[in-house]
Amino acid sequence: RGDIDVVIPVDRFEGAFGVMAQGVNGMVAGHIAVKKKAMACIAEFGKGNFEAPLERFPGKKAFINDTIEQVRVNLKSLIADTDRLIKAAVEGKLATRADASRHQGDFRRIVEGVNQTLDAVIGPLNVAADYVDKISRGAIPAKITDTYHGDFNTIKNNLNTCIDNINALVADTDRLV
Repeated sequence: RGDIDVVIPVDRFEGAFGVMAQGVNGMVAGHIAVKKKAMACIAEFGKGNFEAPLERFPGKKAFINDTIEQVRVNLKSLIADTDRLIKAAVEGKLATRADASRHQGDFRRIVEGVNQTLDAVIGPLNVAADYVDKISRGAIPAKITDTYHGDFNTIKNNLNTCIDNINALVADTDRLV
């Protein structure tokens, strides 16, 4: 029925049957206790606490520790890569990427997605930086014709307006000269 608190009423049995009933109750209680401890650790993971302790279970129950520790390692590895990317971004090292091959499944998808997000940001920023550099040296480039979206399109439009205005200023200056 799924009721984990149901126990065999030991007092209804005598002799060896009573001992067996008591043994089954003890075994079930032991399994429930292990599951509760394991789930308490996983619940802490769900709250972001990846340092949650988990006692080492004896015997064949040790596979539970191994599985939970593998989850812990995978999550901490994802966090470590994220921290490296954050540090690099704060330091202006926007070409830094995480190695997605170190991760599996959806963890790999997360790392690949962050890398793709950085690629989507750095490409337009590099174009903008190159154009500002050229303009600052007096080499007015052609207007940007690449397709950008959102804020990057605003930057592109602003640079193109700047190019138009500088070209108009140069043309006006040539006429005046």
